[in-house]
Amino acid sequence: MPDKNTYVLGINAYDHDVSACLLRNGAIAYAISKERITREKHDTGFFQEVVDYCLRAEGITLGDLDLIVRNCYVLPLADLETRLLYEDIPEFMDQAERAQARKSPLFRANSPKIITVSHHLAHAYSAFAACPFAAGAIMVVDGVGNYASDIQEEGQLTAHVNPLARESESYYSFEGSKLQPLRKVWLDPVRGFLSDEFYFMPGLGALYSRVSSYIFGDWNKCGEVMGLAPYGRPDHAKSLIKLENGVLEVPQWTAEFDKPWFPDLDRDWEASPSLRHWQDLAWRVQNDTETVLLDRARWLRQATGAKNLCIAGGVGLNCVANGRIEREAGFDNVWIQPAAGDDGIAIGAAYYGHLEVQKRQRSFVMDHAYLGIEYSAAAVRKALDRWLIRVETSRSPRVDVCADAAKLLAEGNVLGWFQGRSEFGPRA
Repeated sequence: MPDKNTYVLGINAYDHDVSACLLRNGAIAYAISKERITREKHDTGFFQEVVDYCLRAEGITLGDLDLIVRNCYVLPLADLETRLLYEDIPEFMDQAERAQARKSPLFRANSPKIITVSHHLAHAYSAFAACPFAAGAIMVVDGVGNYASDIQEEGQLTAHVNPLARESESYYSFEGSKLQPLRKVWLDPVRGFLSDEFYFMPGLGALYSRVSSYIFGDWNKCGEVMGLAPYGRPDHAKSLIKLENGVLEVPQWTAEFDKPWFPDLDRDWEASPSLRHWQDLAWRVQNDTETVLLDRARWLRQATGAKNLCIAGGVGLNCVANGRIEREAGFDNVWIQPAAGDDGIAIGAAYYGHLEVQKRQRSFVMDHAYLGIEYSAAAVRKALDRWLIRVETSRSPRVDVCADAAKLLAEGNVLGWFQGRSEFGPRA
């Protein structure tokens, strides 16, 4: 063990799923998403809570950190935070957080210890840096990443690309601690109403989010779309993509998509006459997604000869498609970052700092996702006492807690199980 611990902090800042990850000597010490603290799903905004959480858990201060690495896919942090000085953008920072940020040494910080990393590169590092493989290939697919003009790292395949194009898919190979970019799929700028261009971008993740918005009135309910897909009828909705010789086209939607769900107008989703249409469309976008991802994975296997595949990016949360990749793409092993979405950016940012900036070697394998703090029995009792409905508790030794839990469930009870450290990632 070194005489003094080395600490790197990774932060996913401002956009959805704000999070932080603290590395201690190259191993994940703590990681937390803001939503677990605030209880606001996919919480956005300033990152004070998640930074404080990690520092407090380790018993250190900002001054003990050797490096801080951040990302926001919207804009580089310096540009975004300058805009936040004079623009009111509630989804990135409400008034309470604005006051909080102005007091923070991390807001508009100018220090060589604080750097940024681009979005897909952070996803890639979150996948391979903590995987159990010495070498392999990496697949990163999400809704939207950074602008090409904002990607400053060398070799990221930005030459001759429209500066306002955004990342959609990125593919890499890796060996040891080194990463090699192989291919990127870009989203060219599109026309739209003010800031809604994302919904019309011709990318796989953007398409899935578009269907999520159409069916559920929320772009971030892709998991529900995946769950709805088995209720749809095969091939009752026409394909939403064109894939030929590895080139993906996502045609613009037309007036035939005229049955969106508007929560404010029609609150009873299940009683809607459009339900069958939504089910069929969910089946279609899921099938199209599996078709594209299998095509990409097979190409990656052939191009690299790799036996091992790592996956990250929001589309990497599609466990149905992942199952088909594992079974059908030809890789011997597939490892998926448990926080494949943007909360996992904090892990990737931290490991970019550790491996690329500090020039260390990989030494840690992420074999579980229990990365939060562990709560005492007293803390649990204190939390239960806050509820408006009084909770009656009793403590008694159990010989077989699993059998007791199964019996309670079989008798029709609702069971909550709280044990160990809190879990990182949306599957928790």
